[in-house]
Amino acid sequence: MNLVPGSPFLSEKPPSPEVLEQLNKKYGLDQPTSVQLKKYILNTLKLDFGVSLKMQKNRPVIDILKEMFPTSAKIGLIALAWSILVGVPLGCLAAYHRGDNVDSFLRVLTTIGISVPGFVVATLLLIFFGVKLKILPTMGLNNVSGYILPCFSLGFNPMCLSLIHI
Repeated sequence: MNLVPGSPFLSEKPPSPEVLEQLNKKYGLDQPTSVQLKKYILNTLKLDFGVSLKMQKNRPVIDILKEMFPTSAKIGLIALAWSILVGVPLGCLAAYHRGDNVDSFLRVLTTIGISVPGFVVATLLLIFFGVKLKILPTMGLNNVSGYILPCFSLGFNPMCLSLIHI
């Protein structure tokens, strides 16, 4: 990143050169790259990731991770569980009906699931089920229905991968 012009502190309203210099000094960006890398590695080993510059200004990143990790882990585990619990039986179904319409449909579904990036699947699901049909929430994890879209979109690709490996 040091080869690219710019700074993490530049935005639509760039700070004055004096403020930019103070920020670079505060965060060690005025030091050589080797010193920055050494400091980064040592801090990372101590689980010191610094403070958030954008998401939650001046809040330690480790605090944000500690707060958000349980939710992320829950979504990840649910996505993994459903991808296996659905993908393996669908793979068996495709193998049982080899060359049939069921196999052809599942082959197309699998090709889509592997080819389309997860963020595109998530966006399409949000638009269709959240905005157009209004049957699932587009934000918030307040109840079970709030987990459906994130877990489905996260688990769709692994589900398709487990389907083709049967």
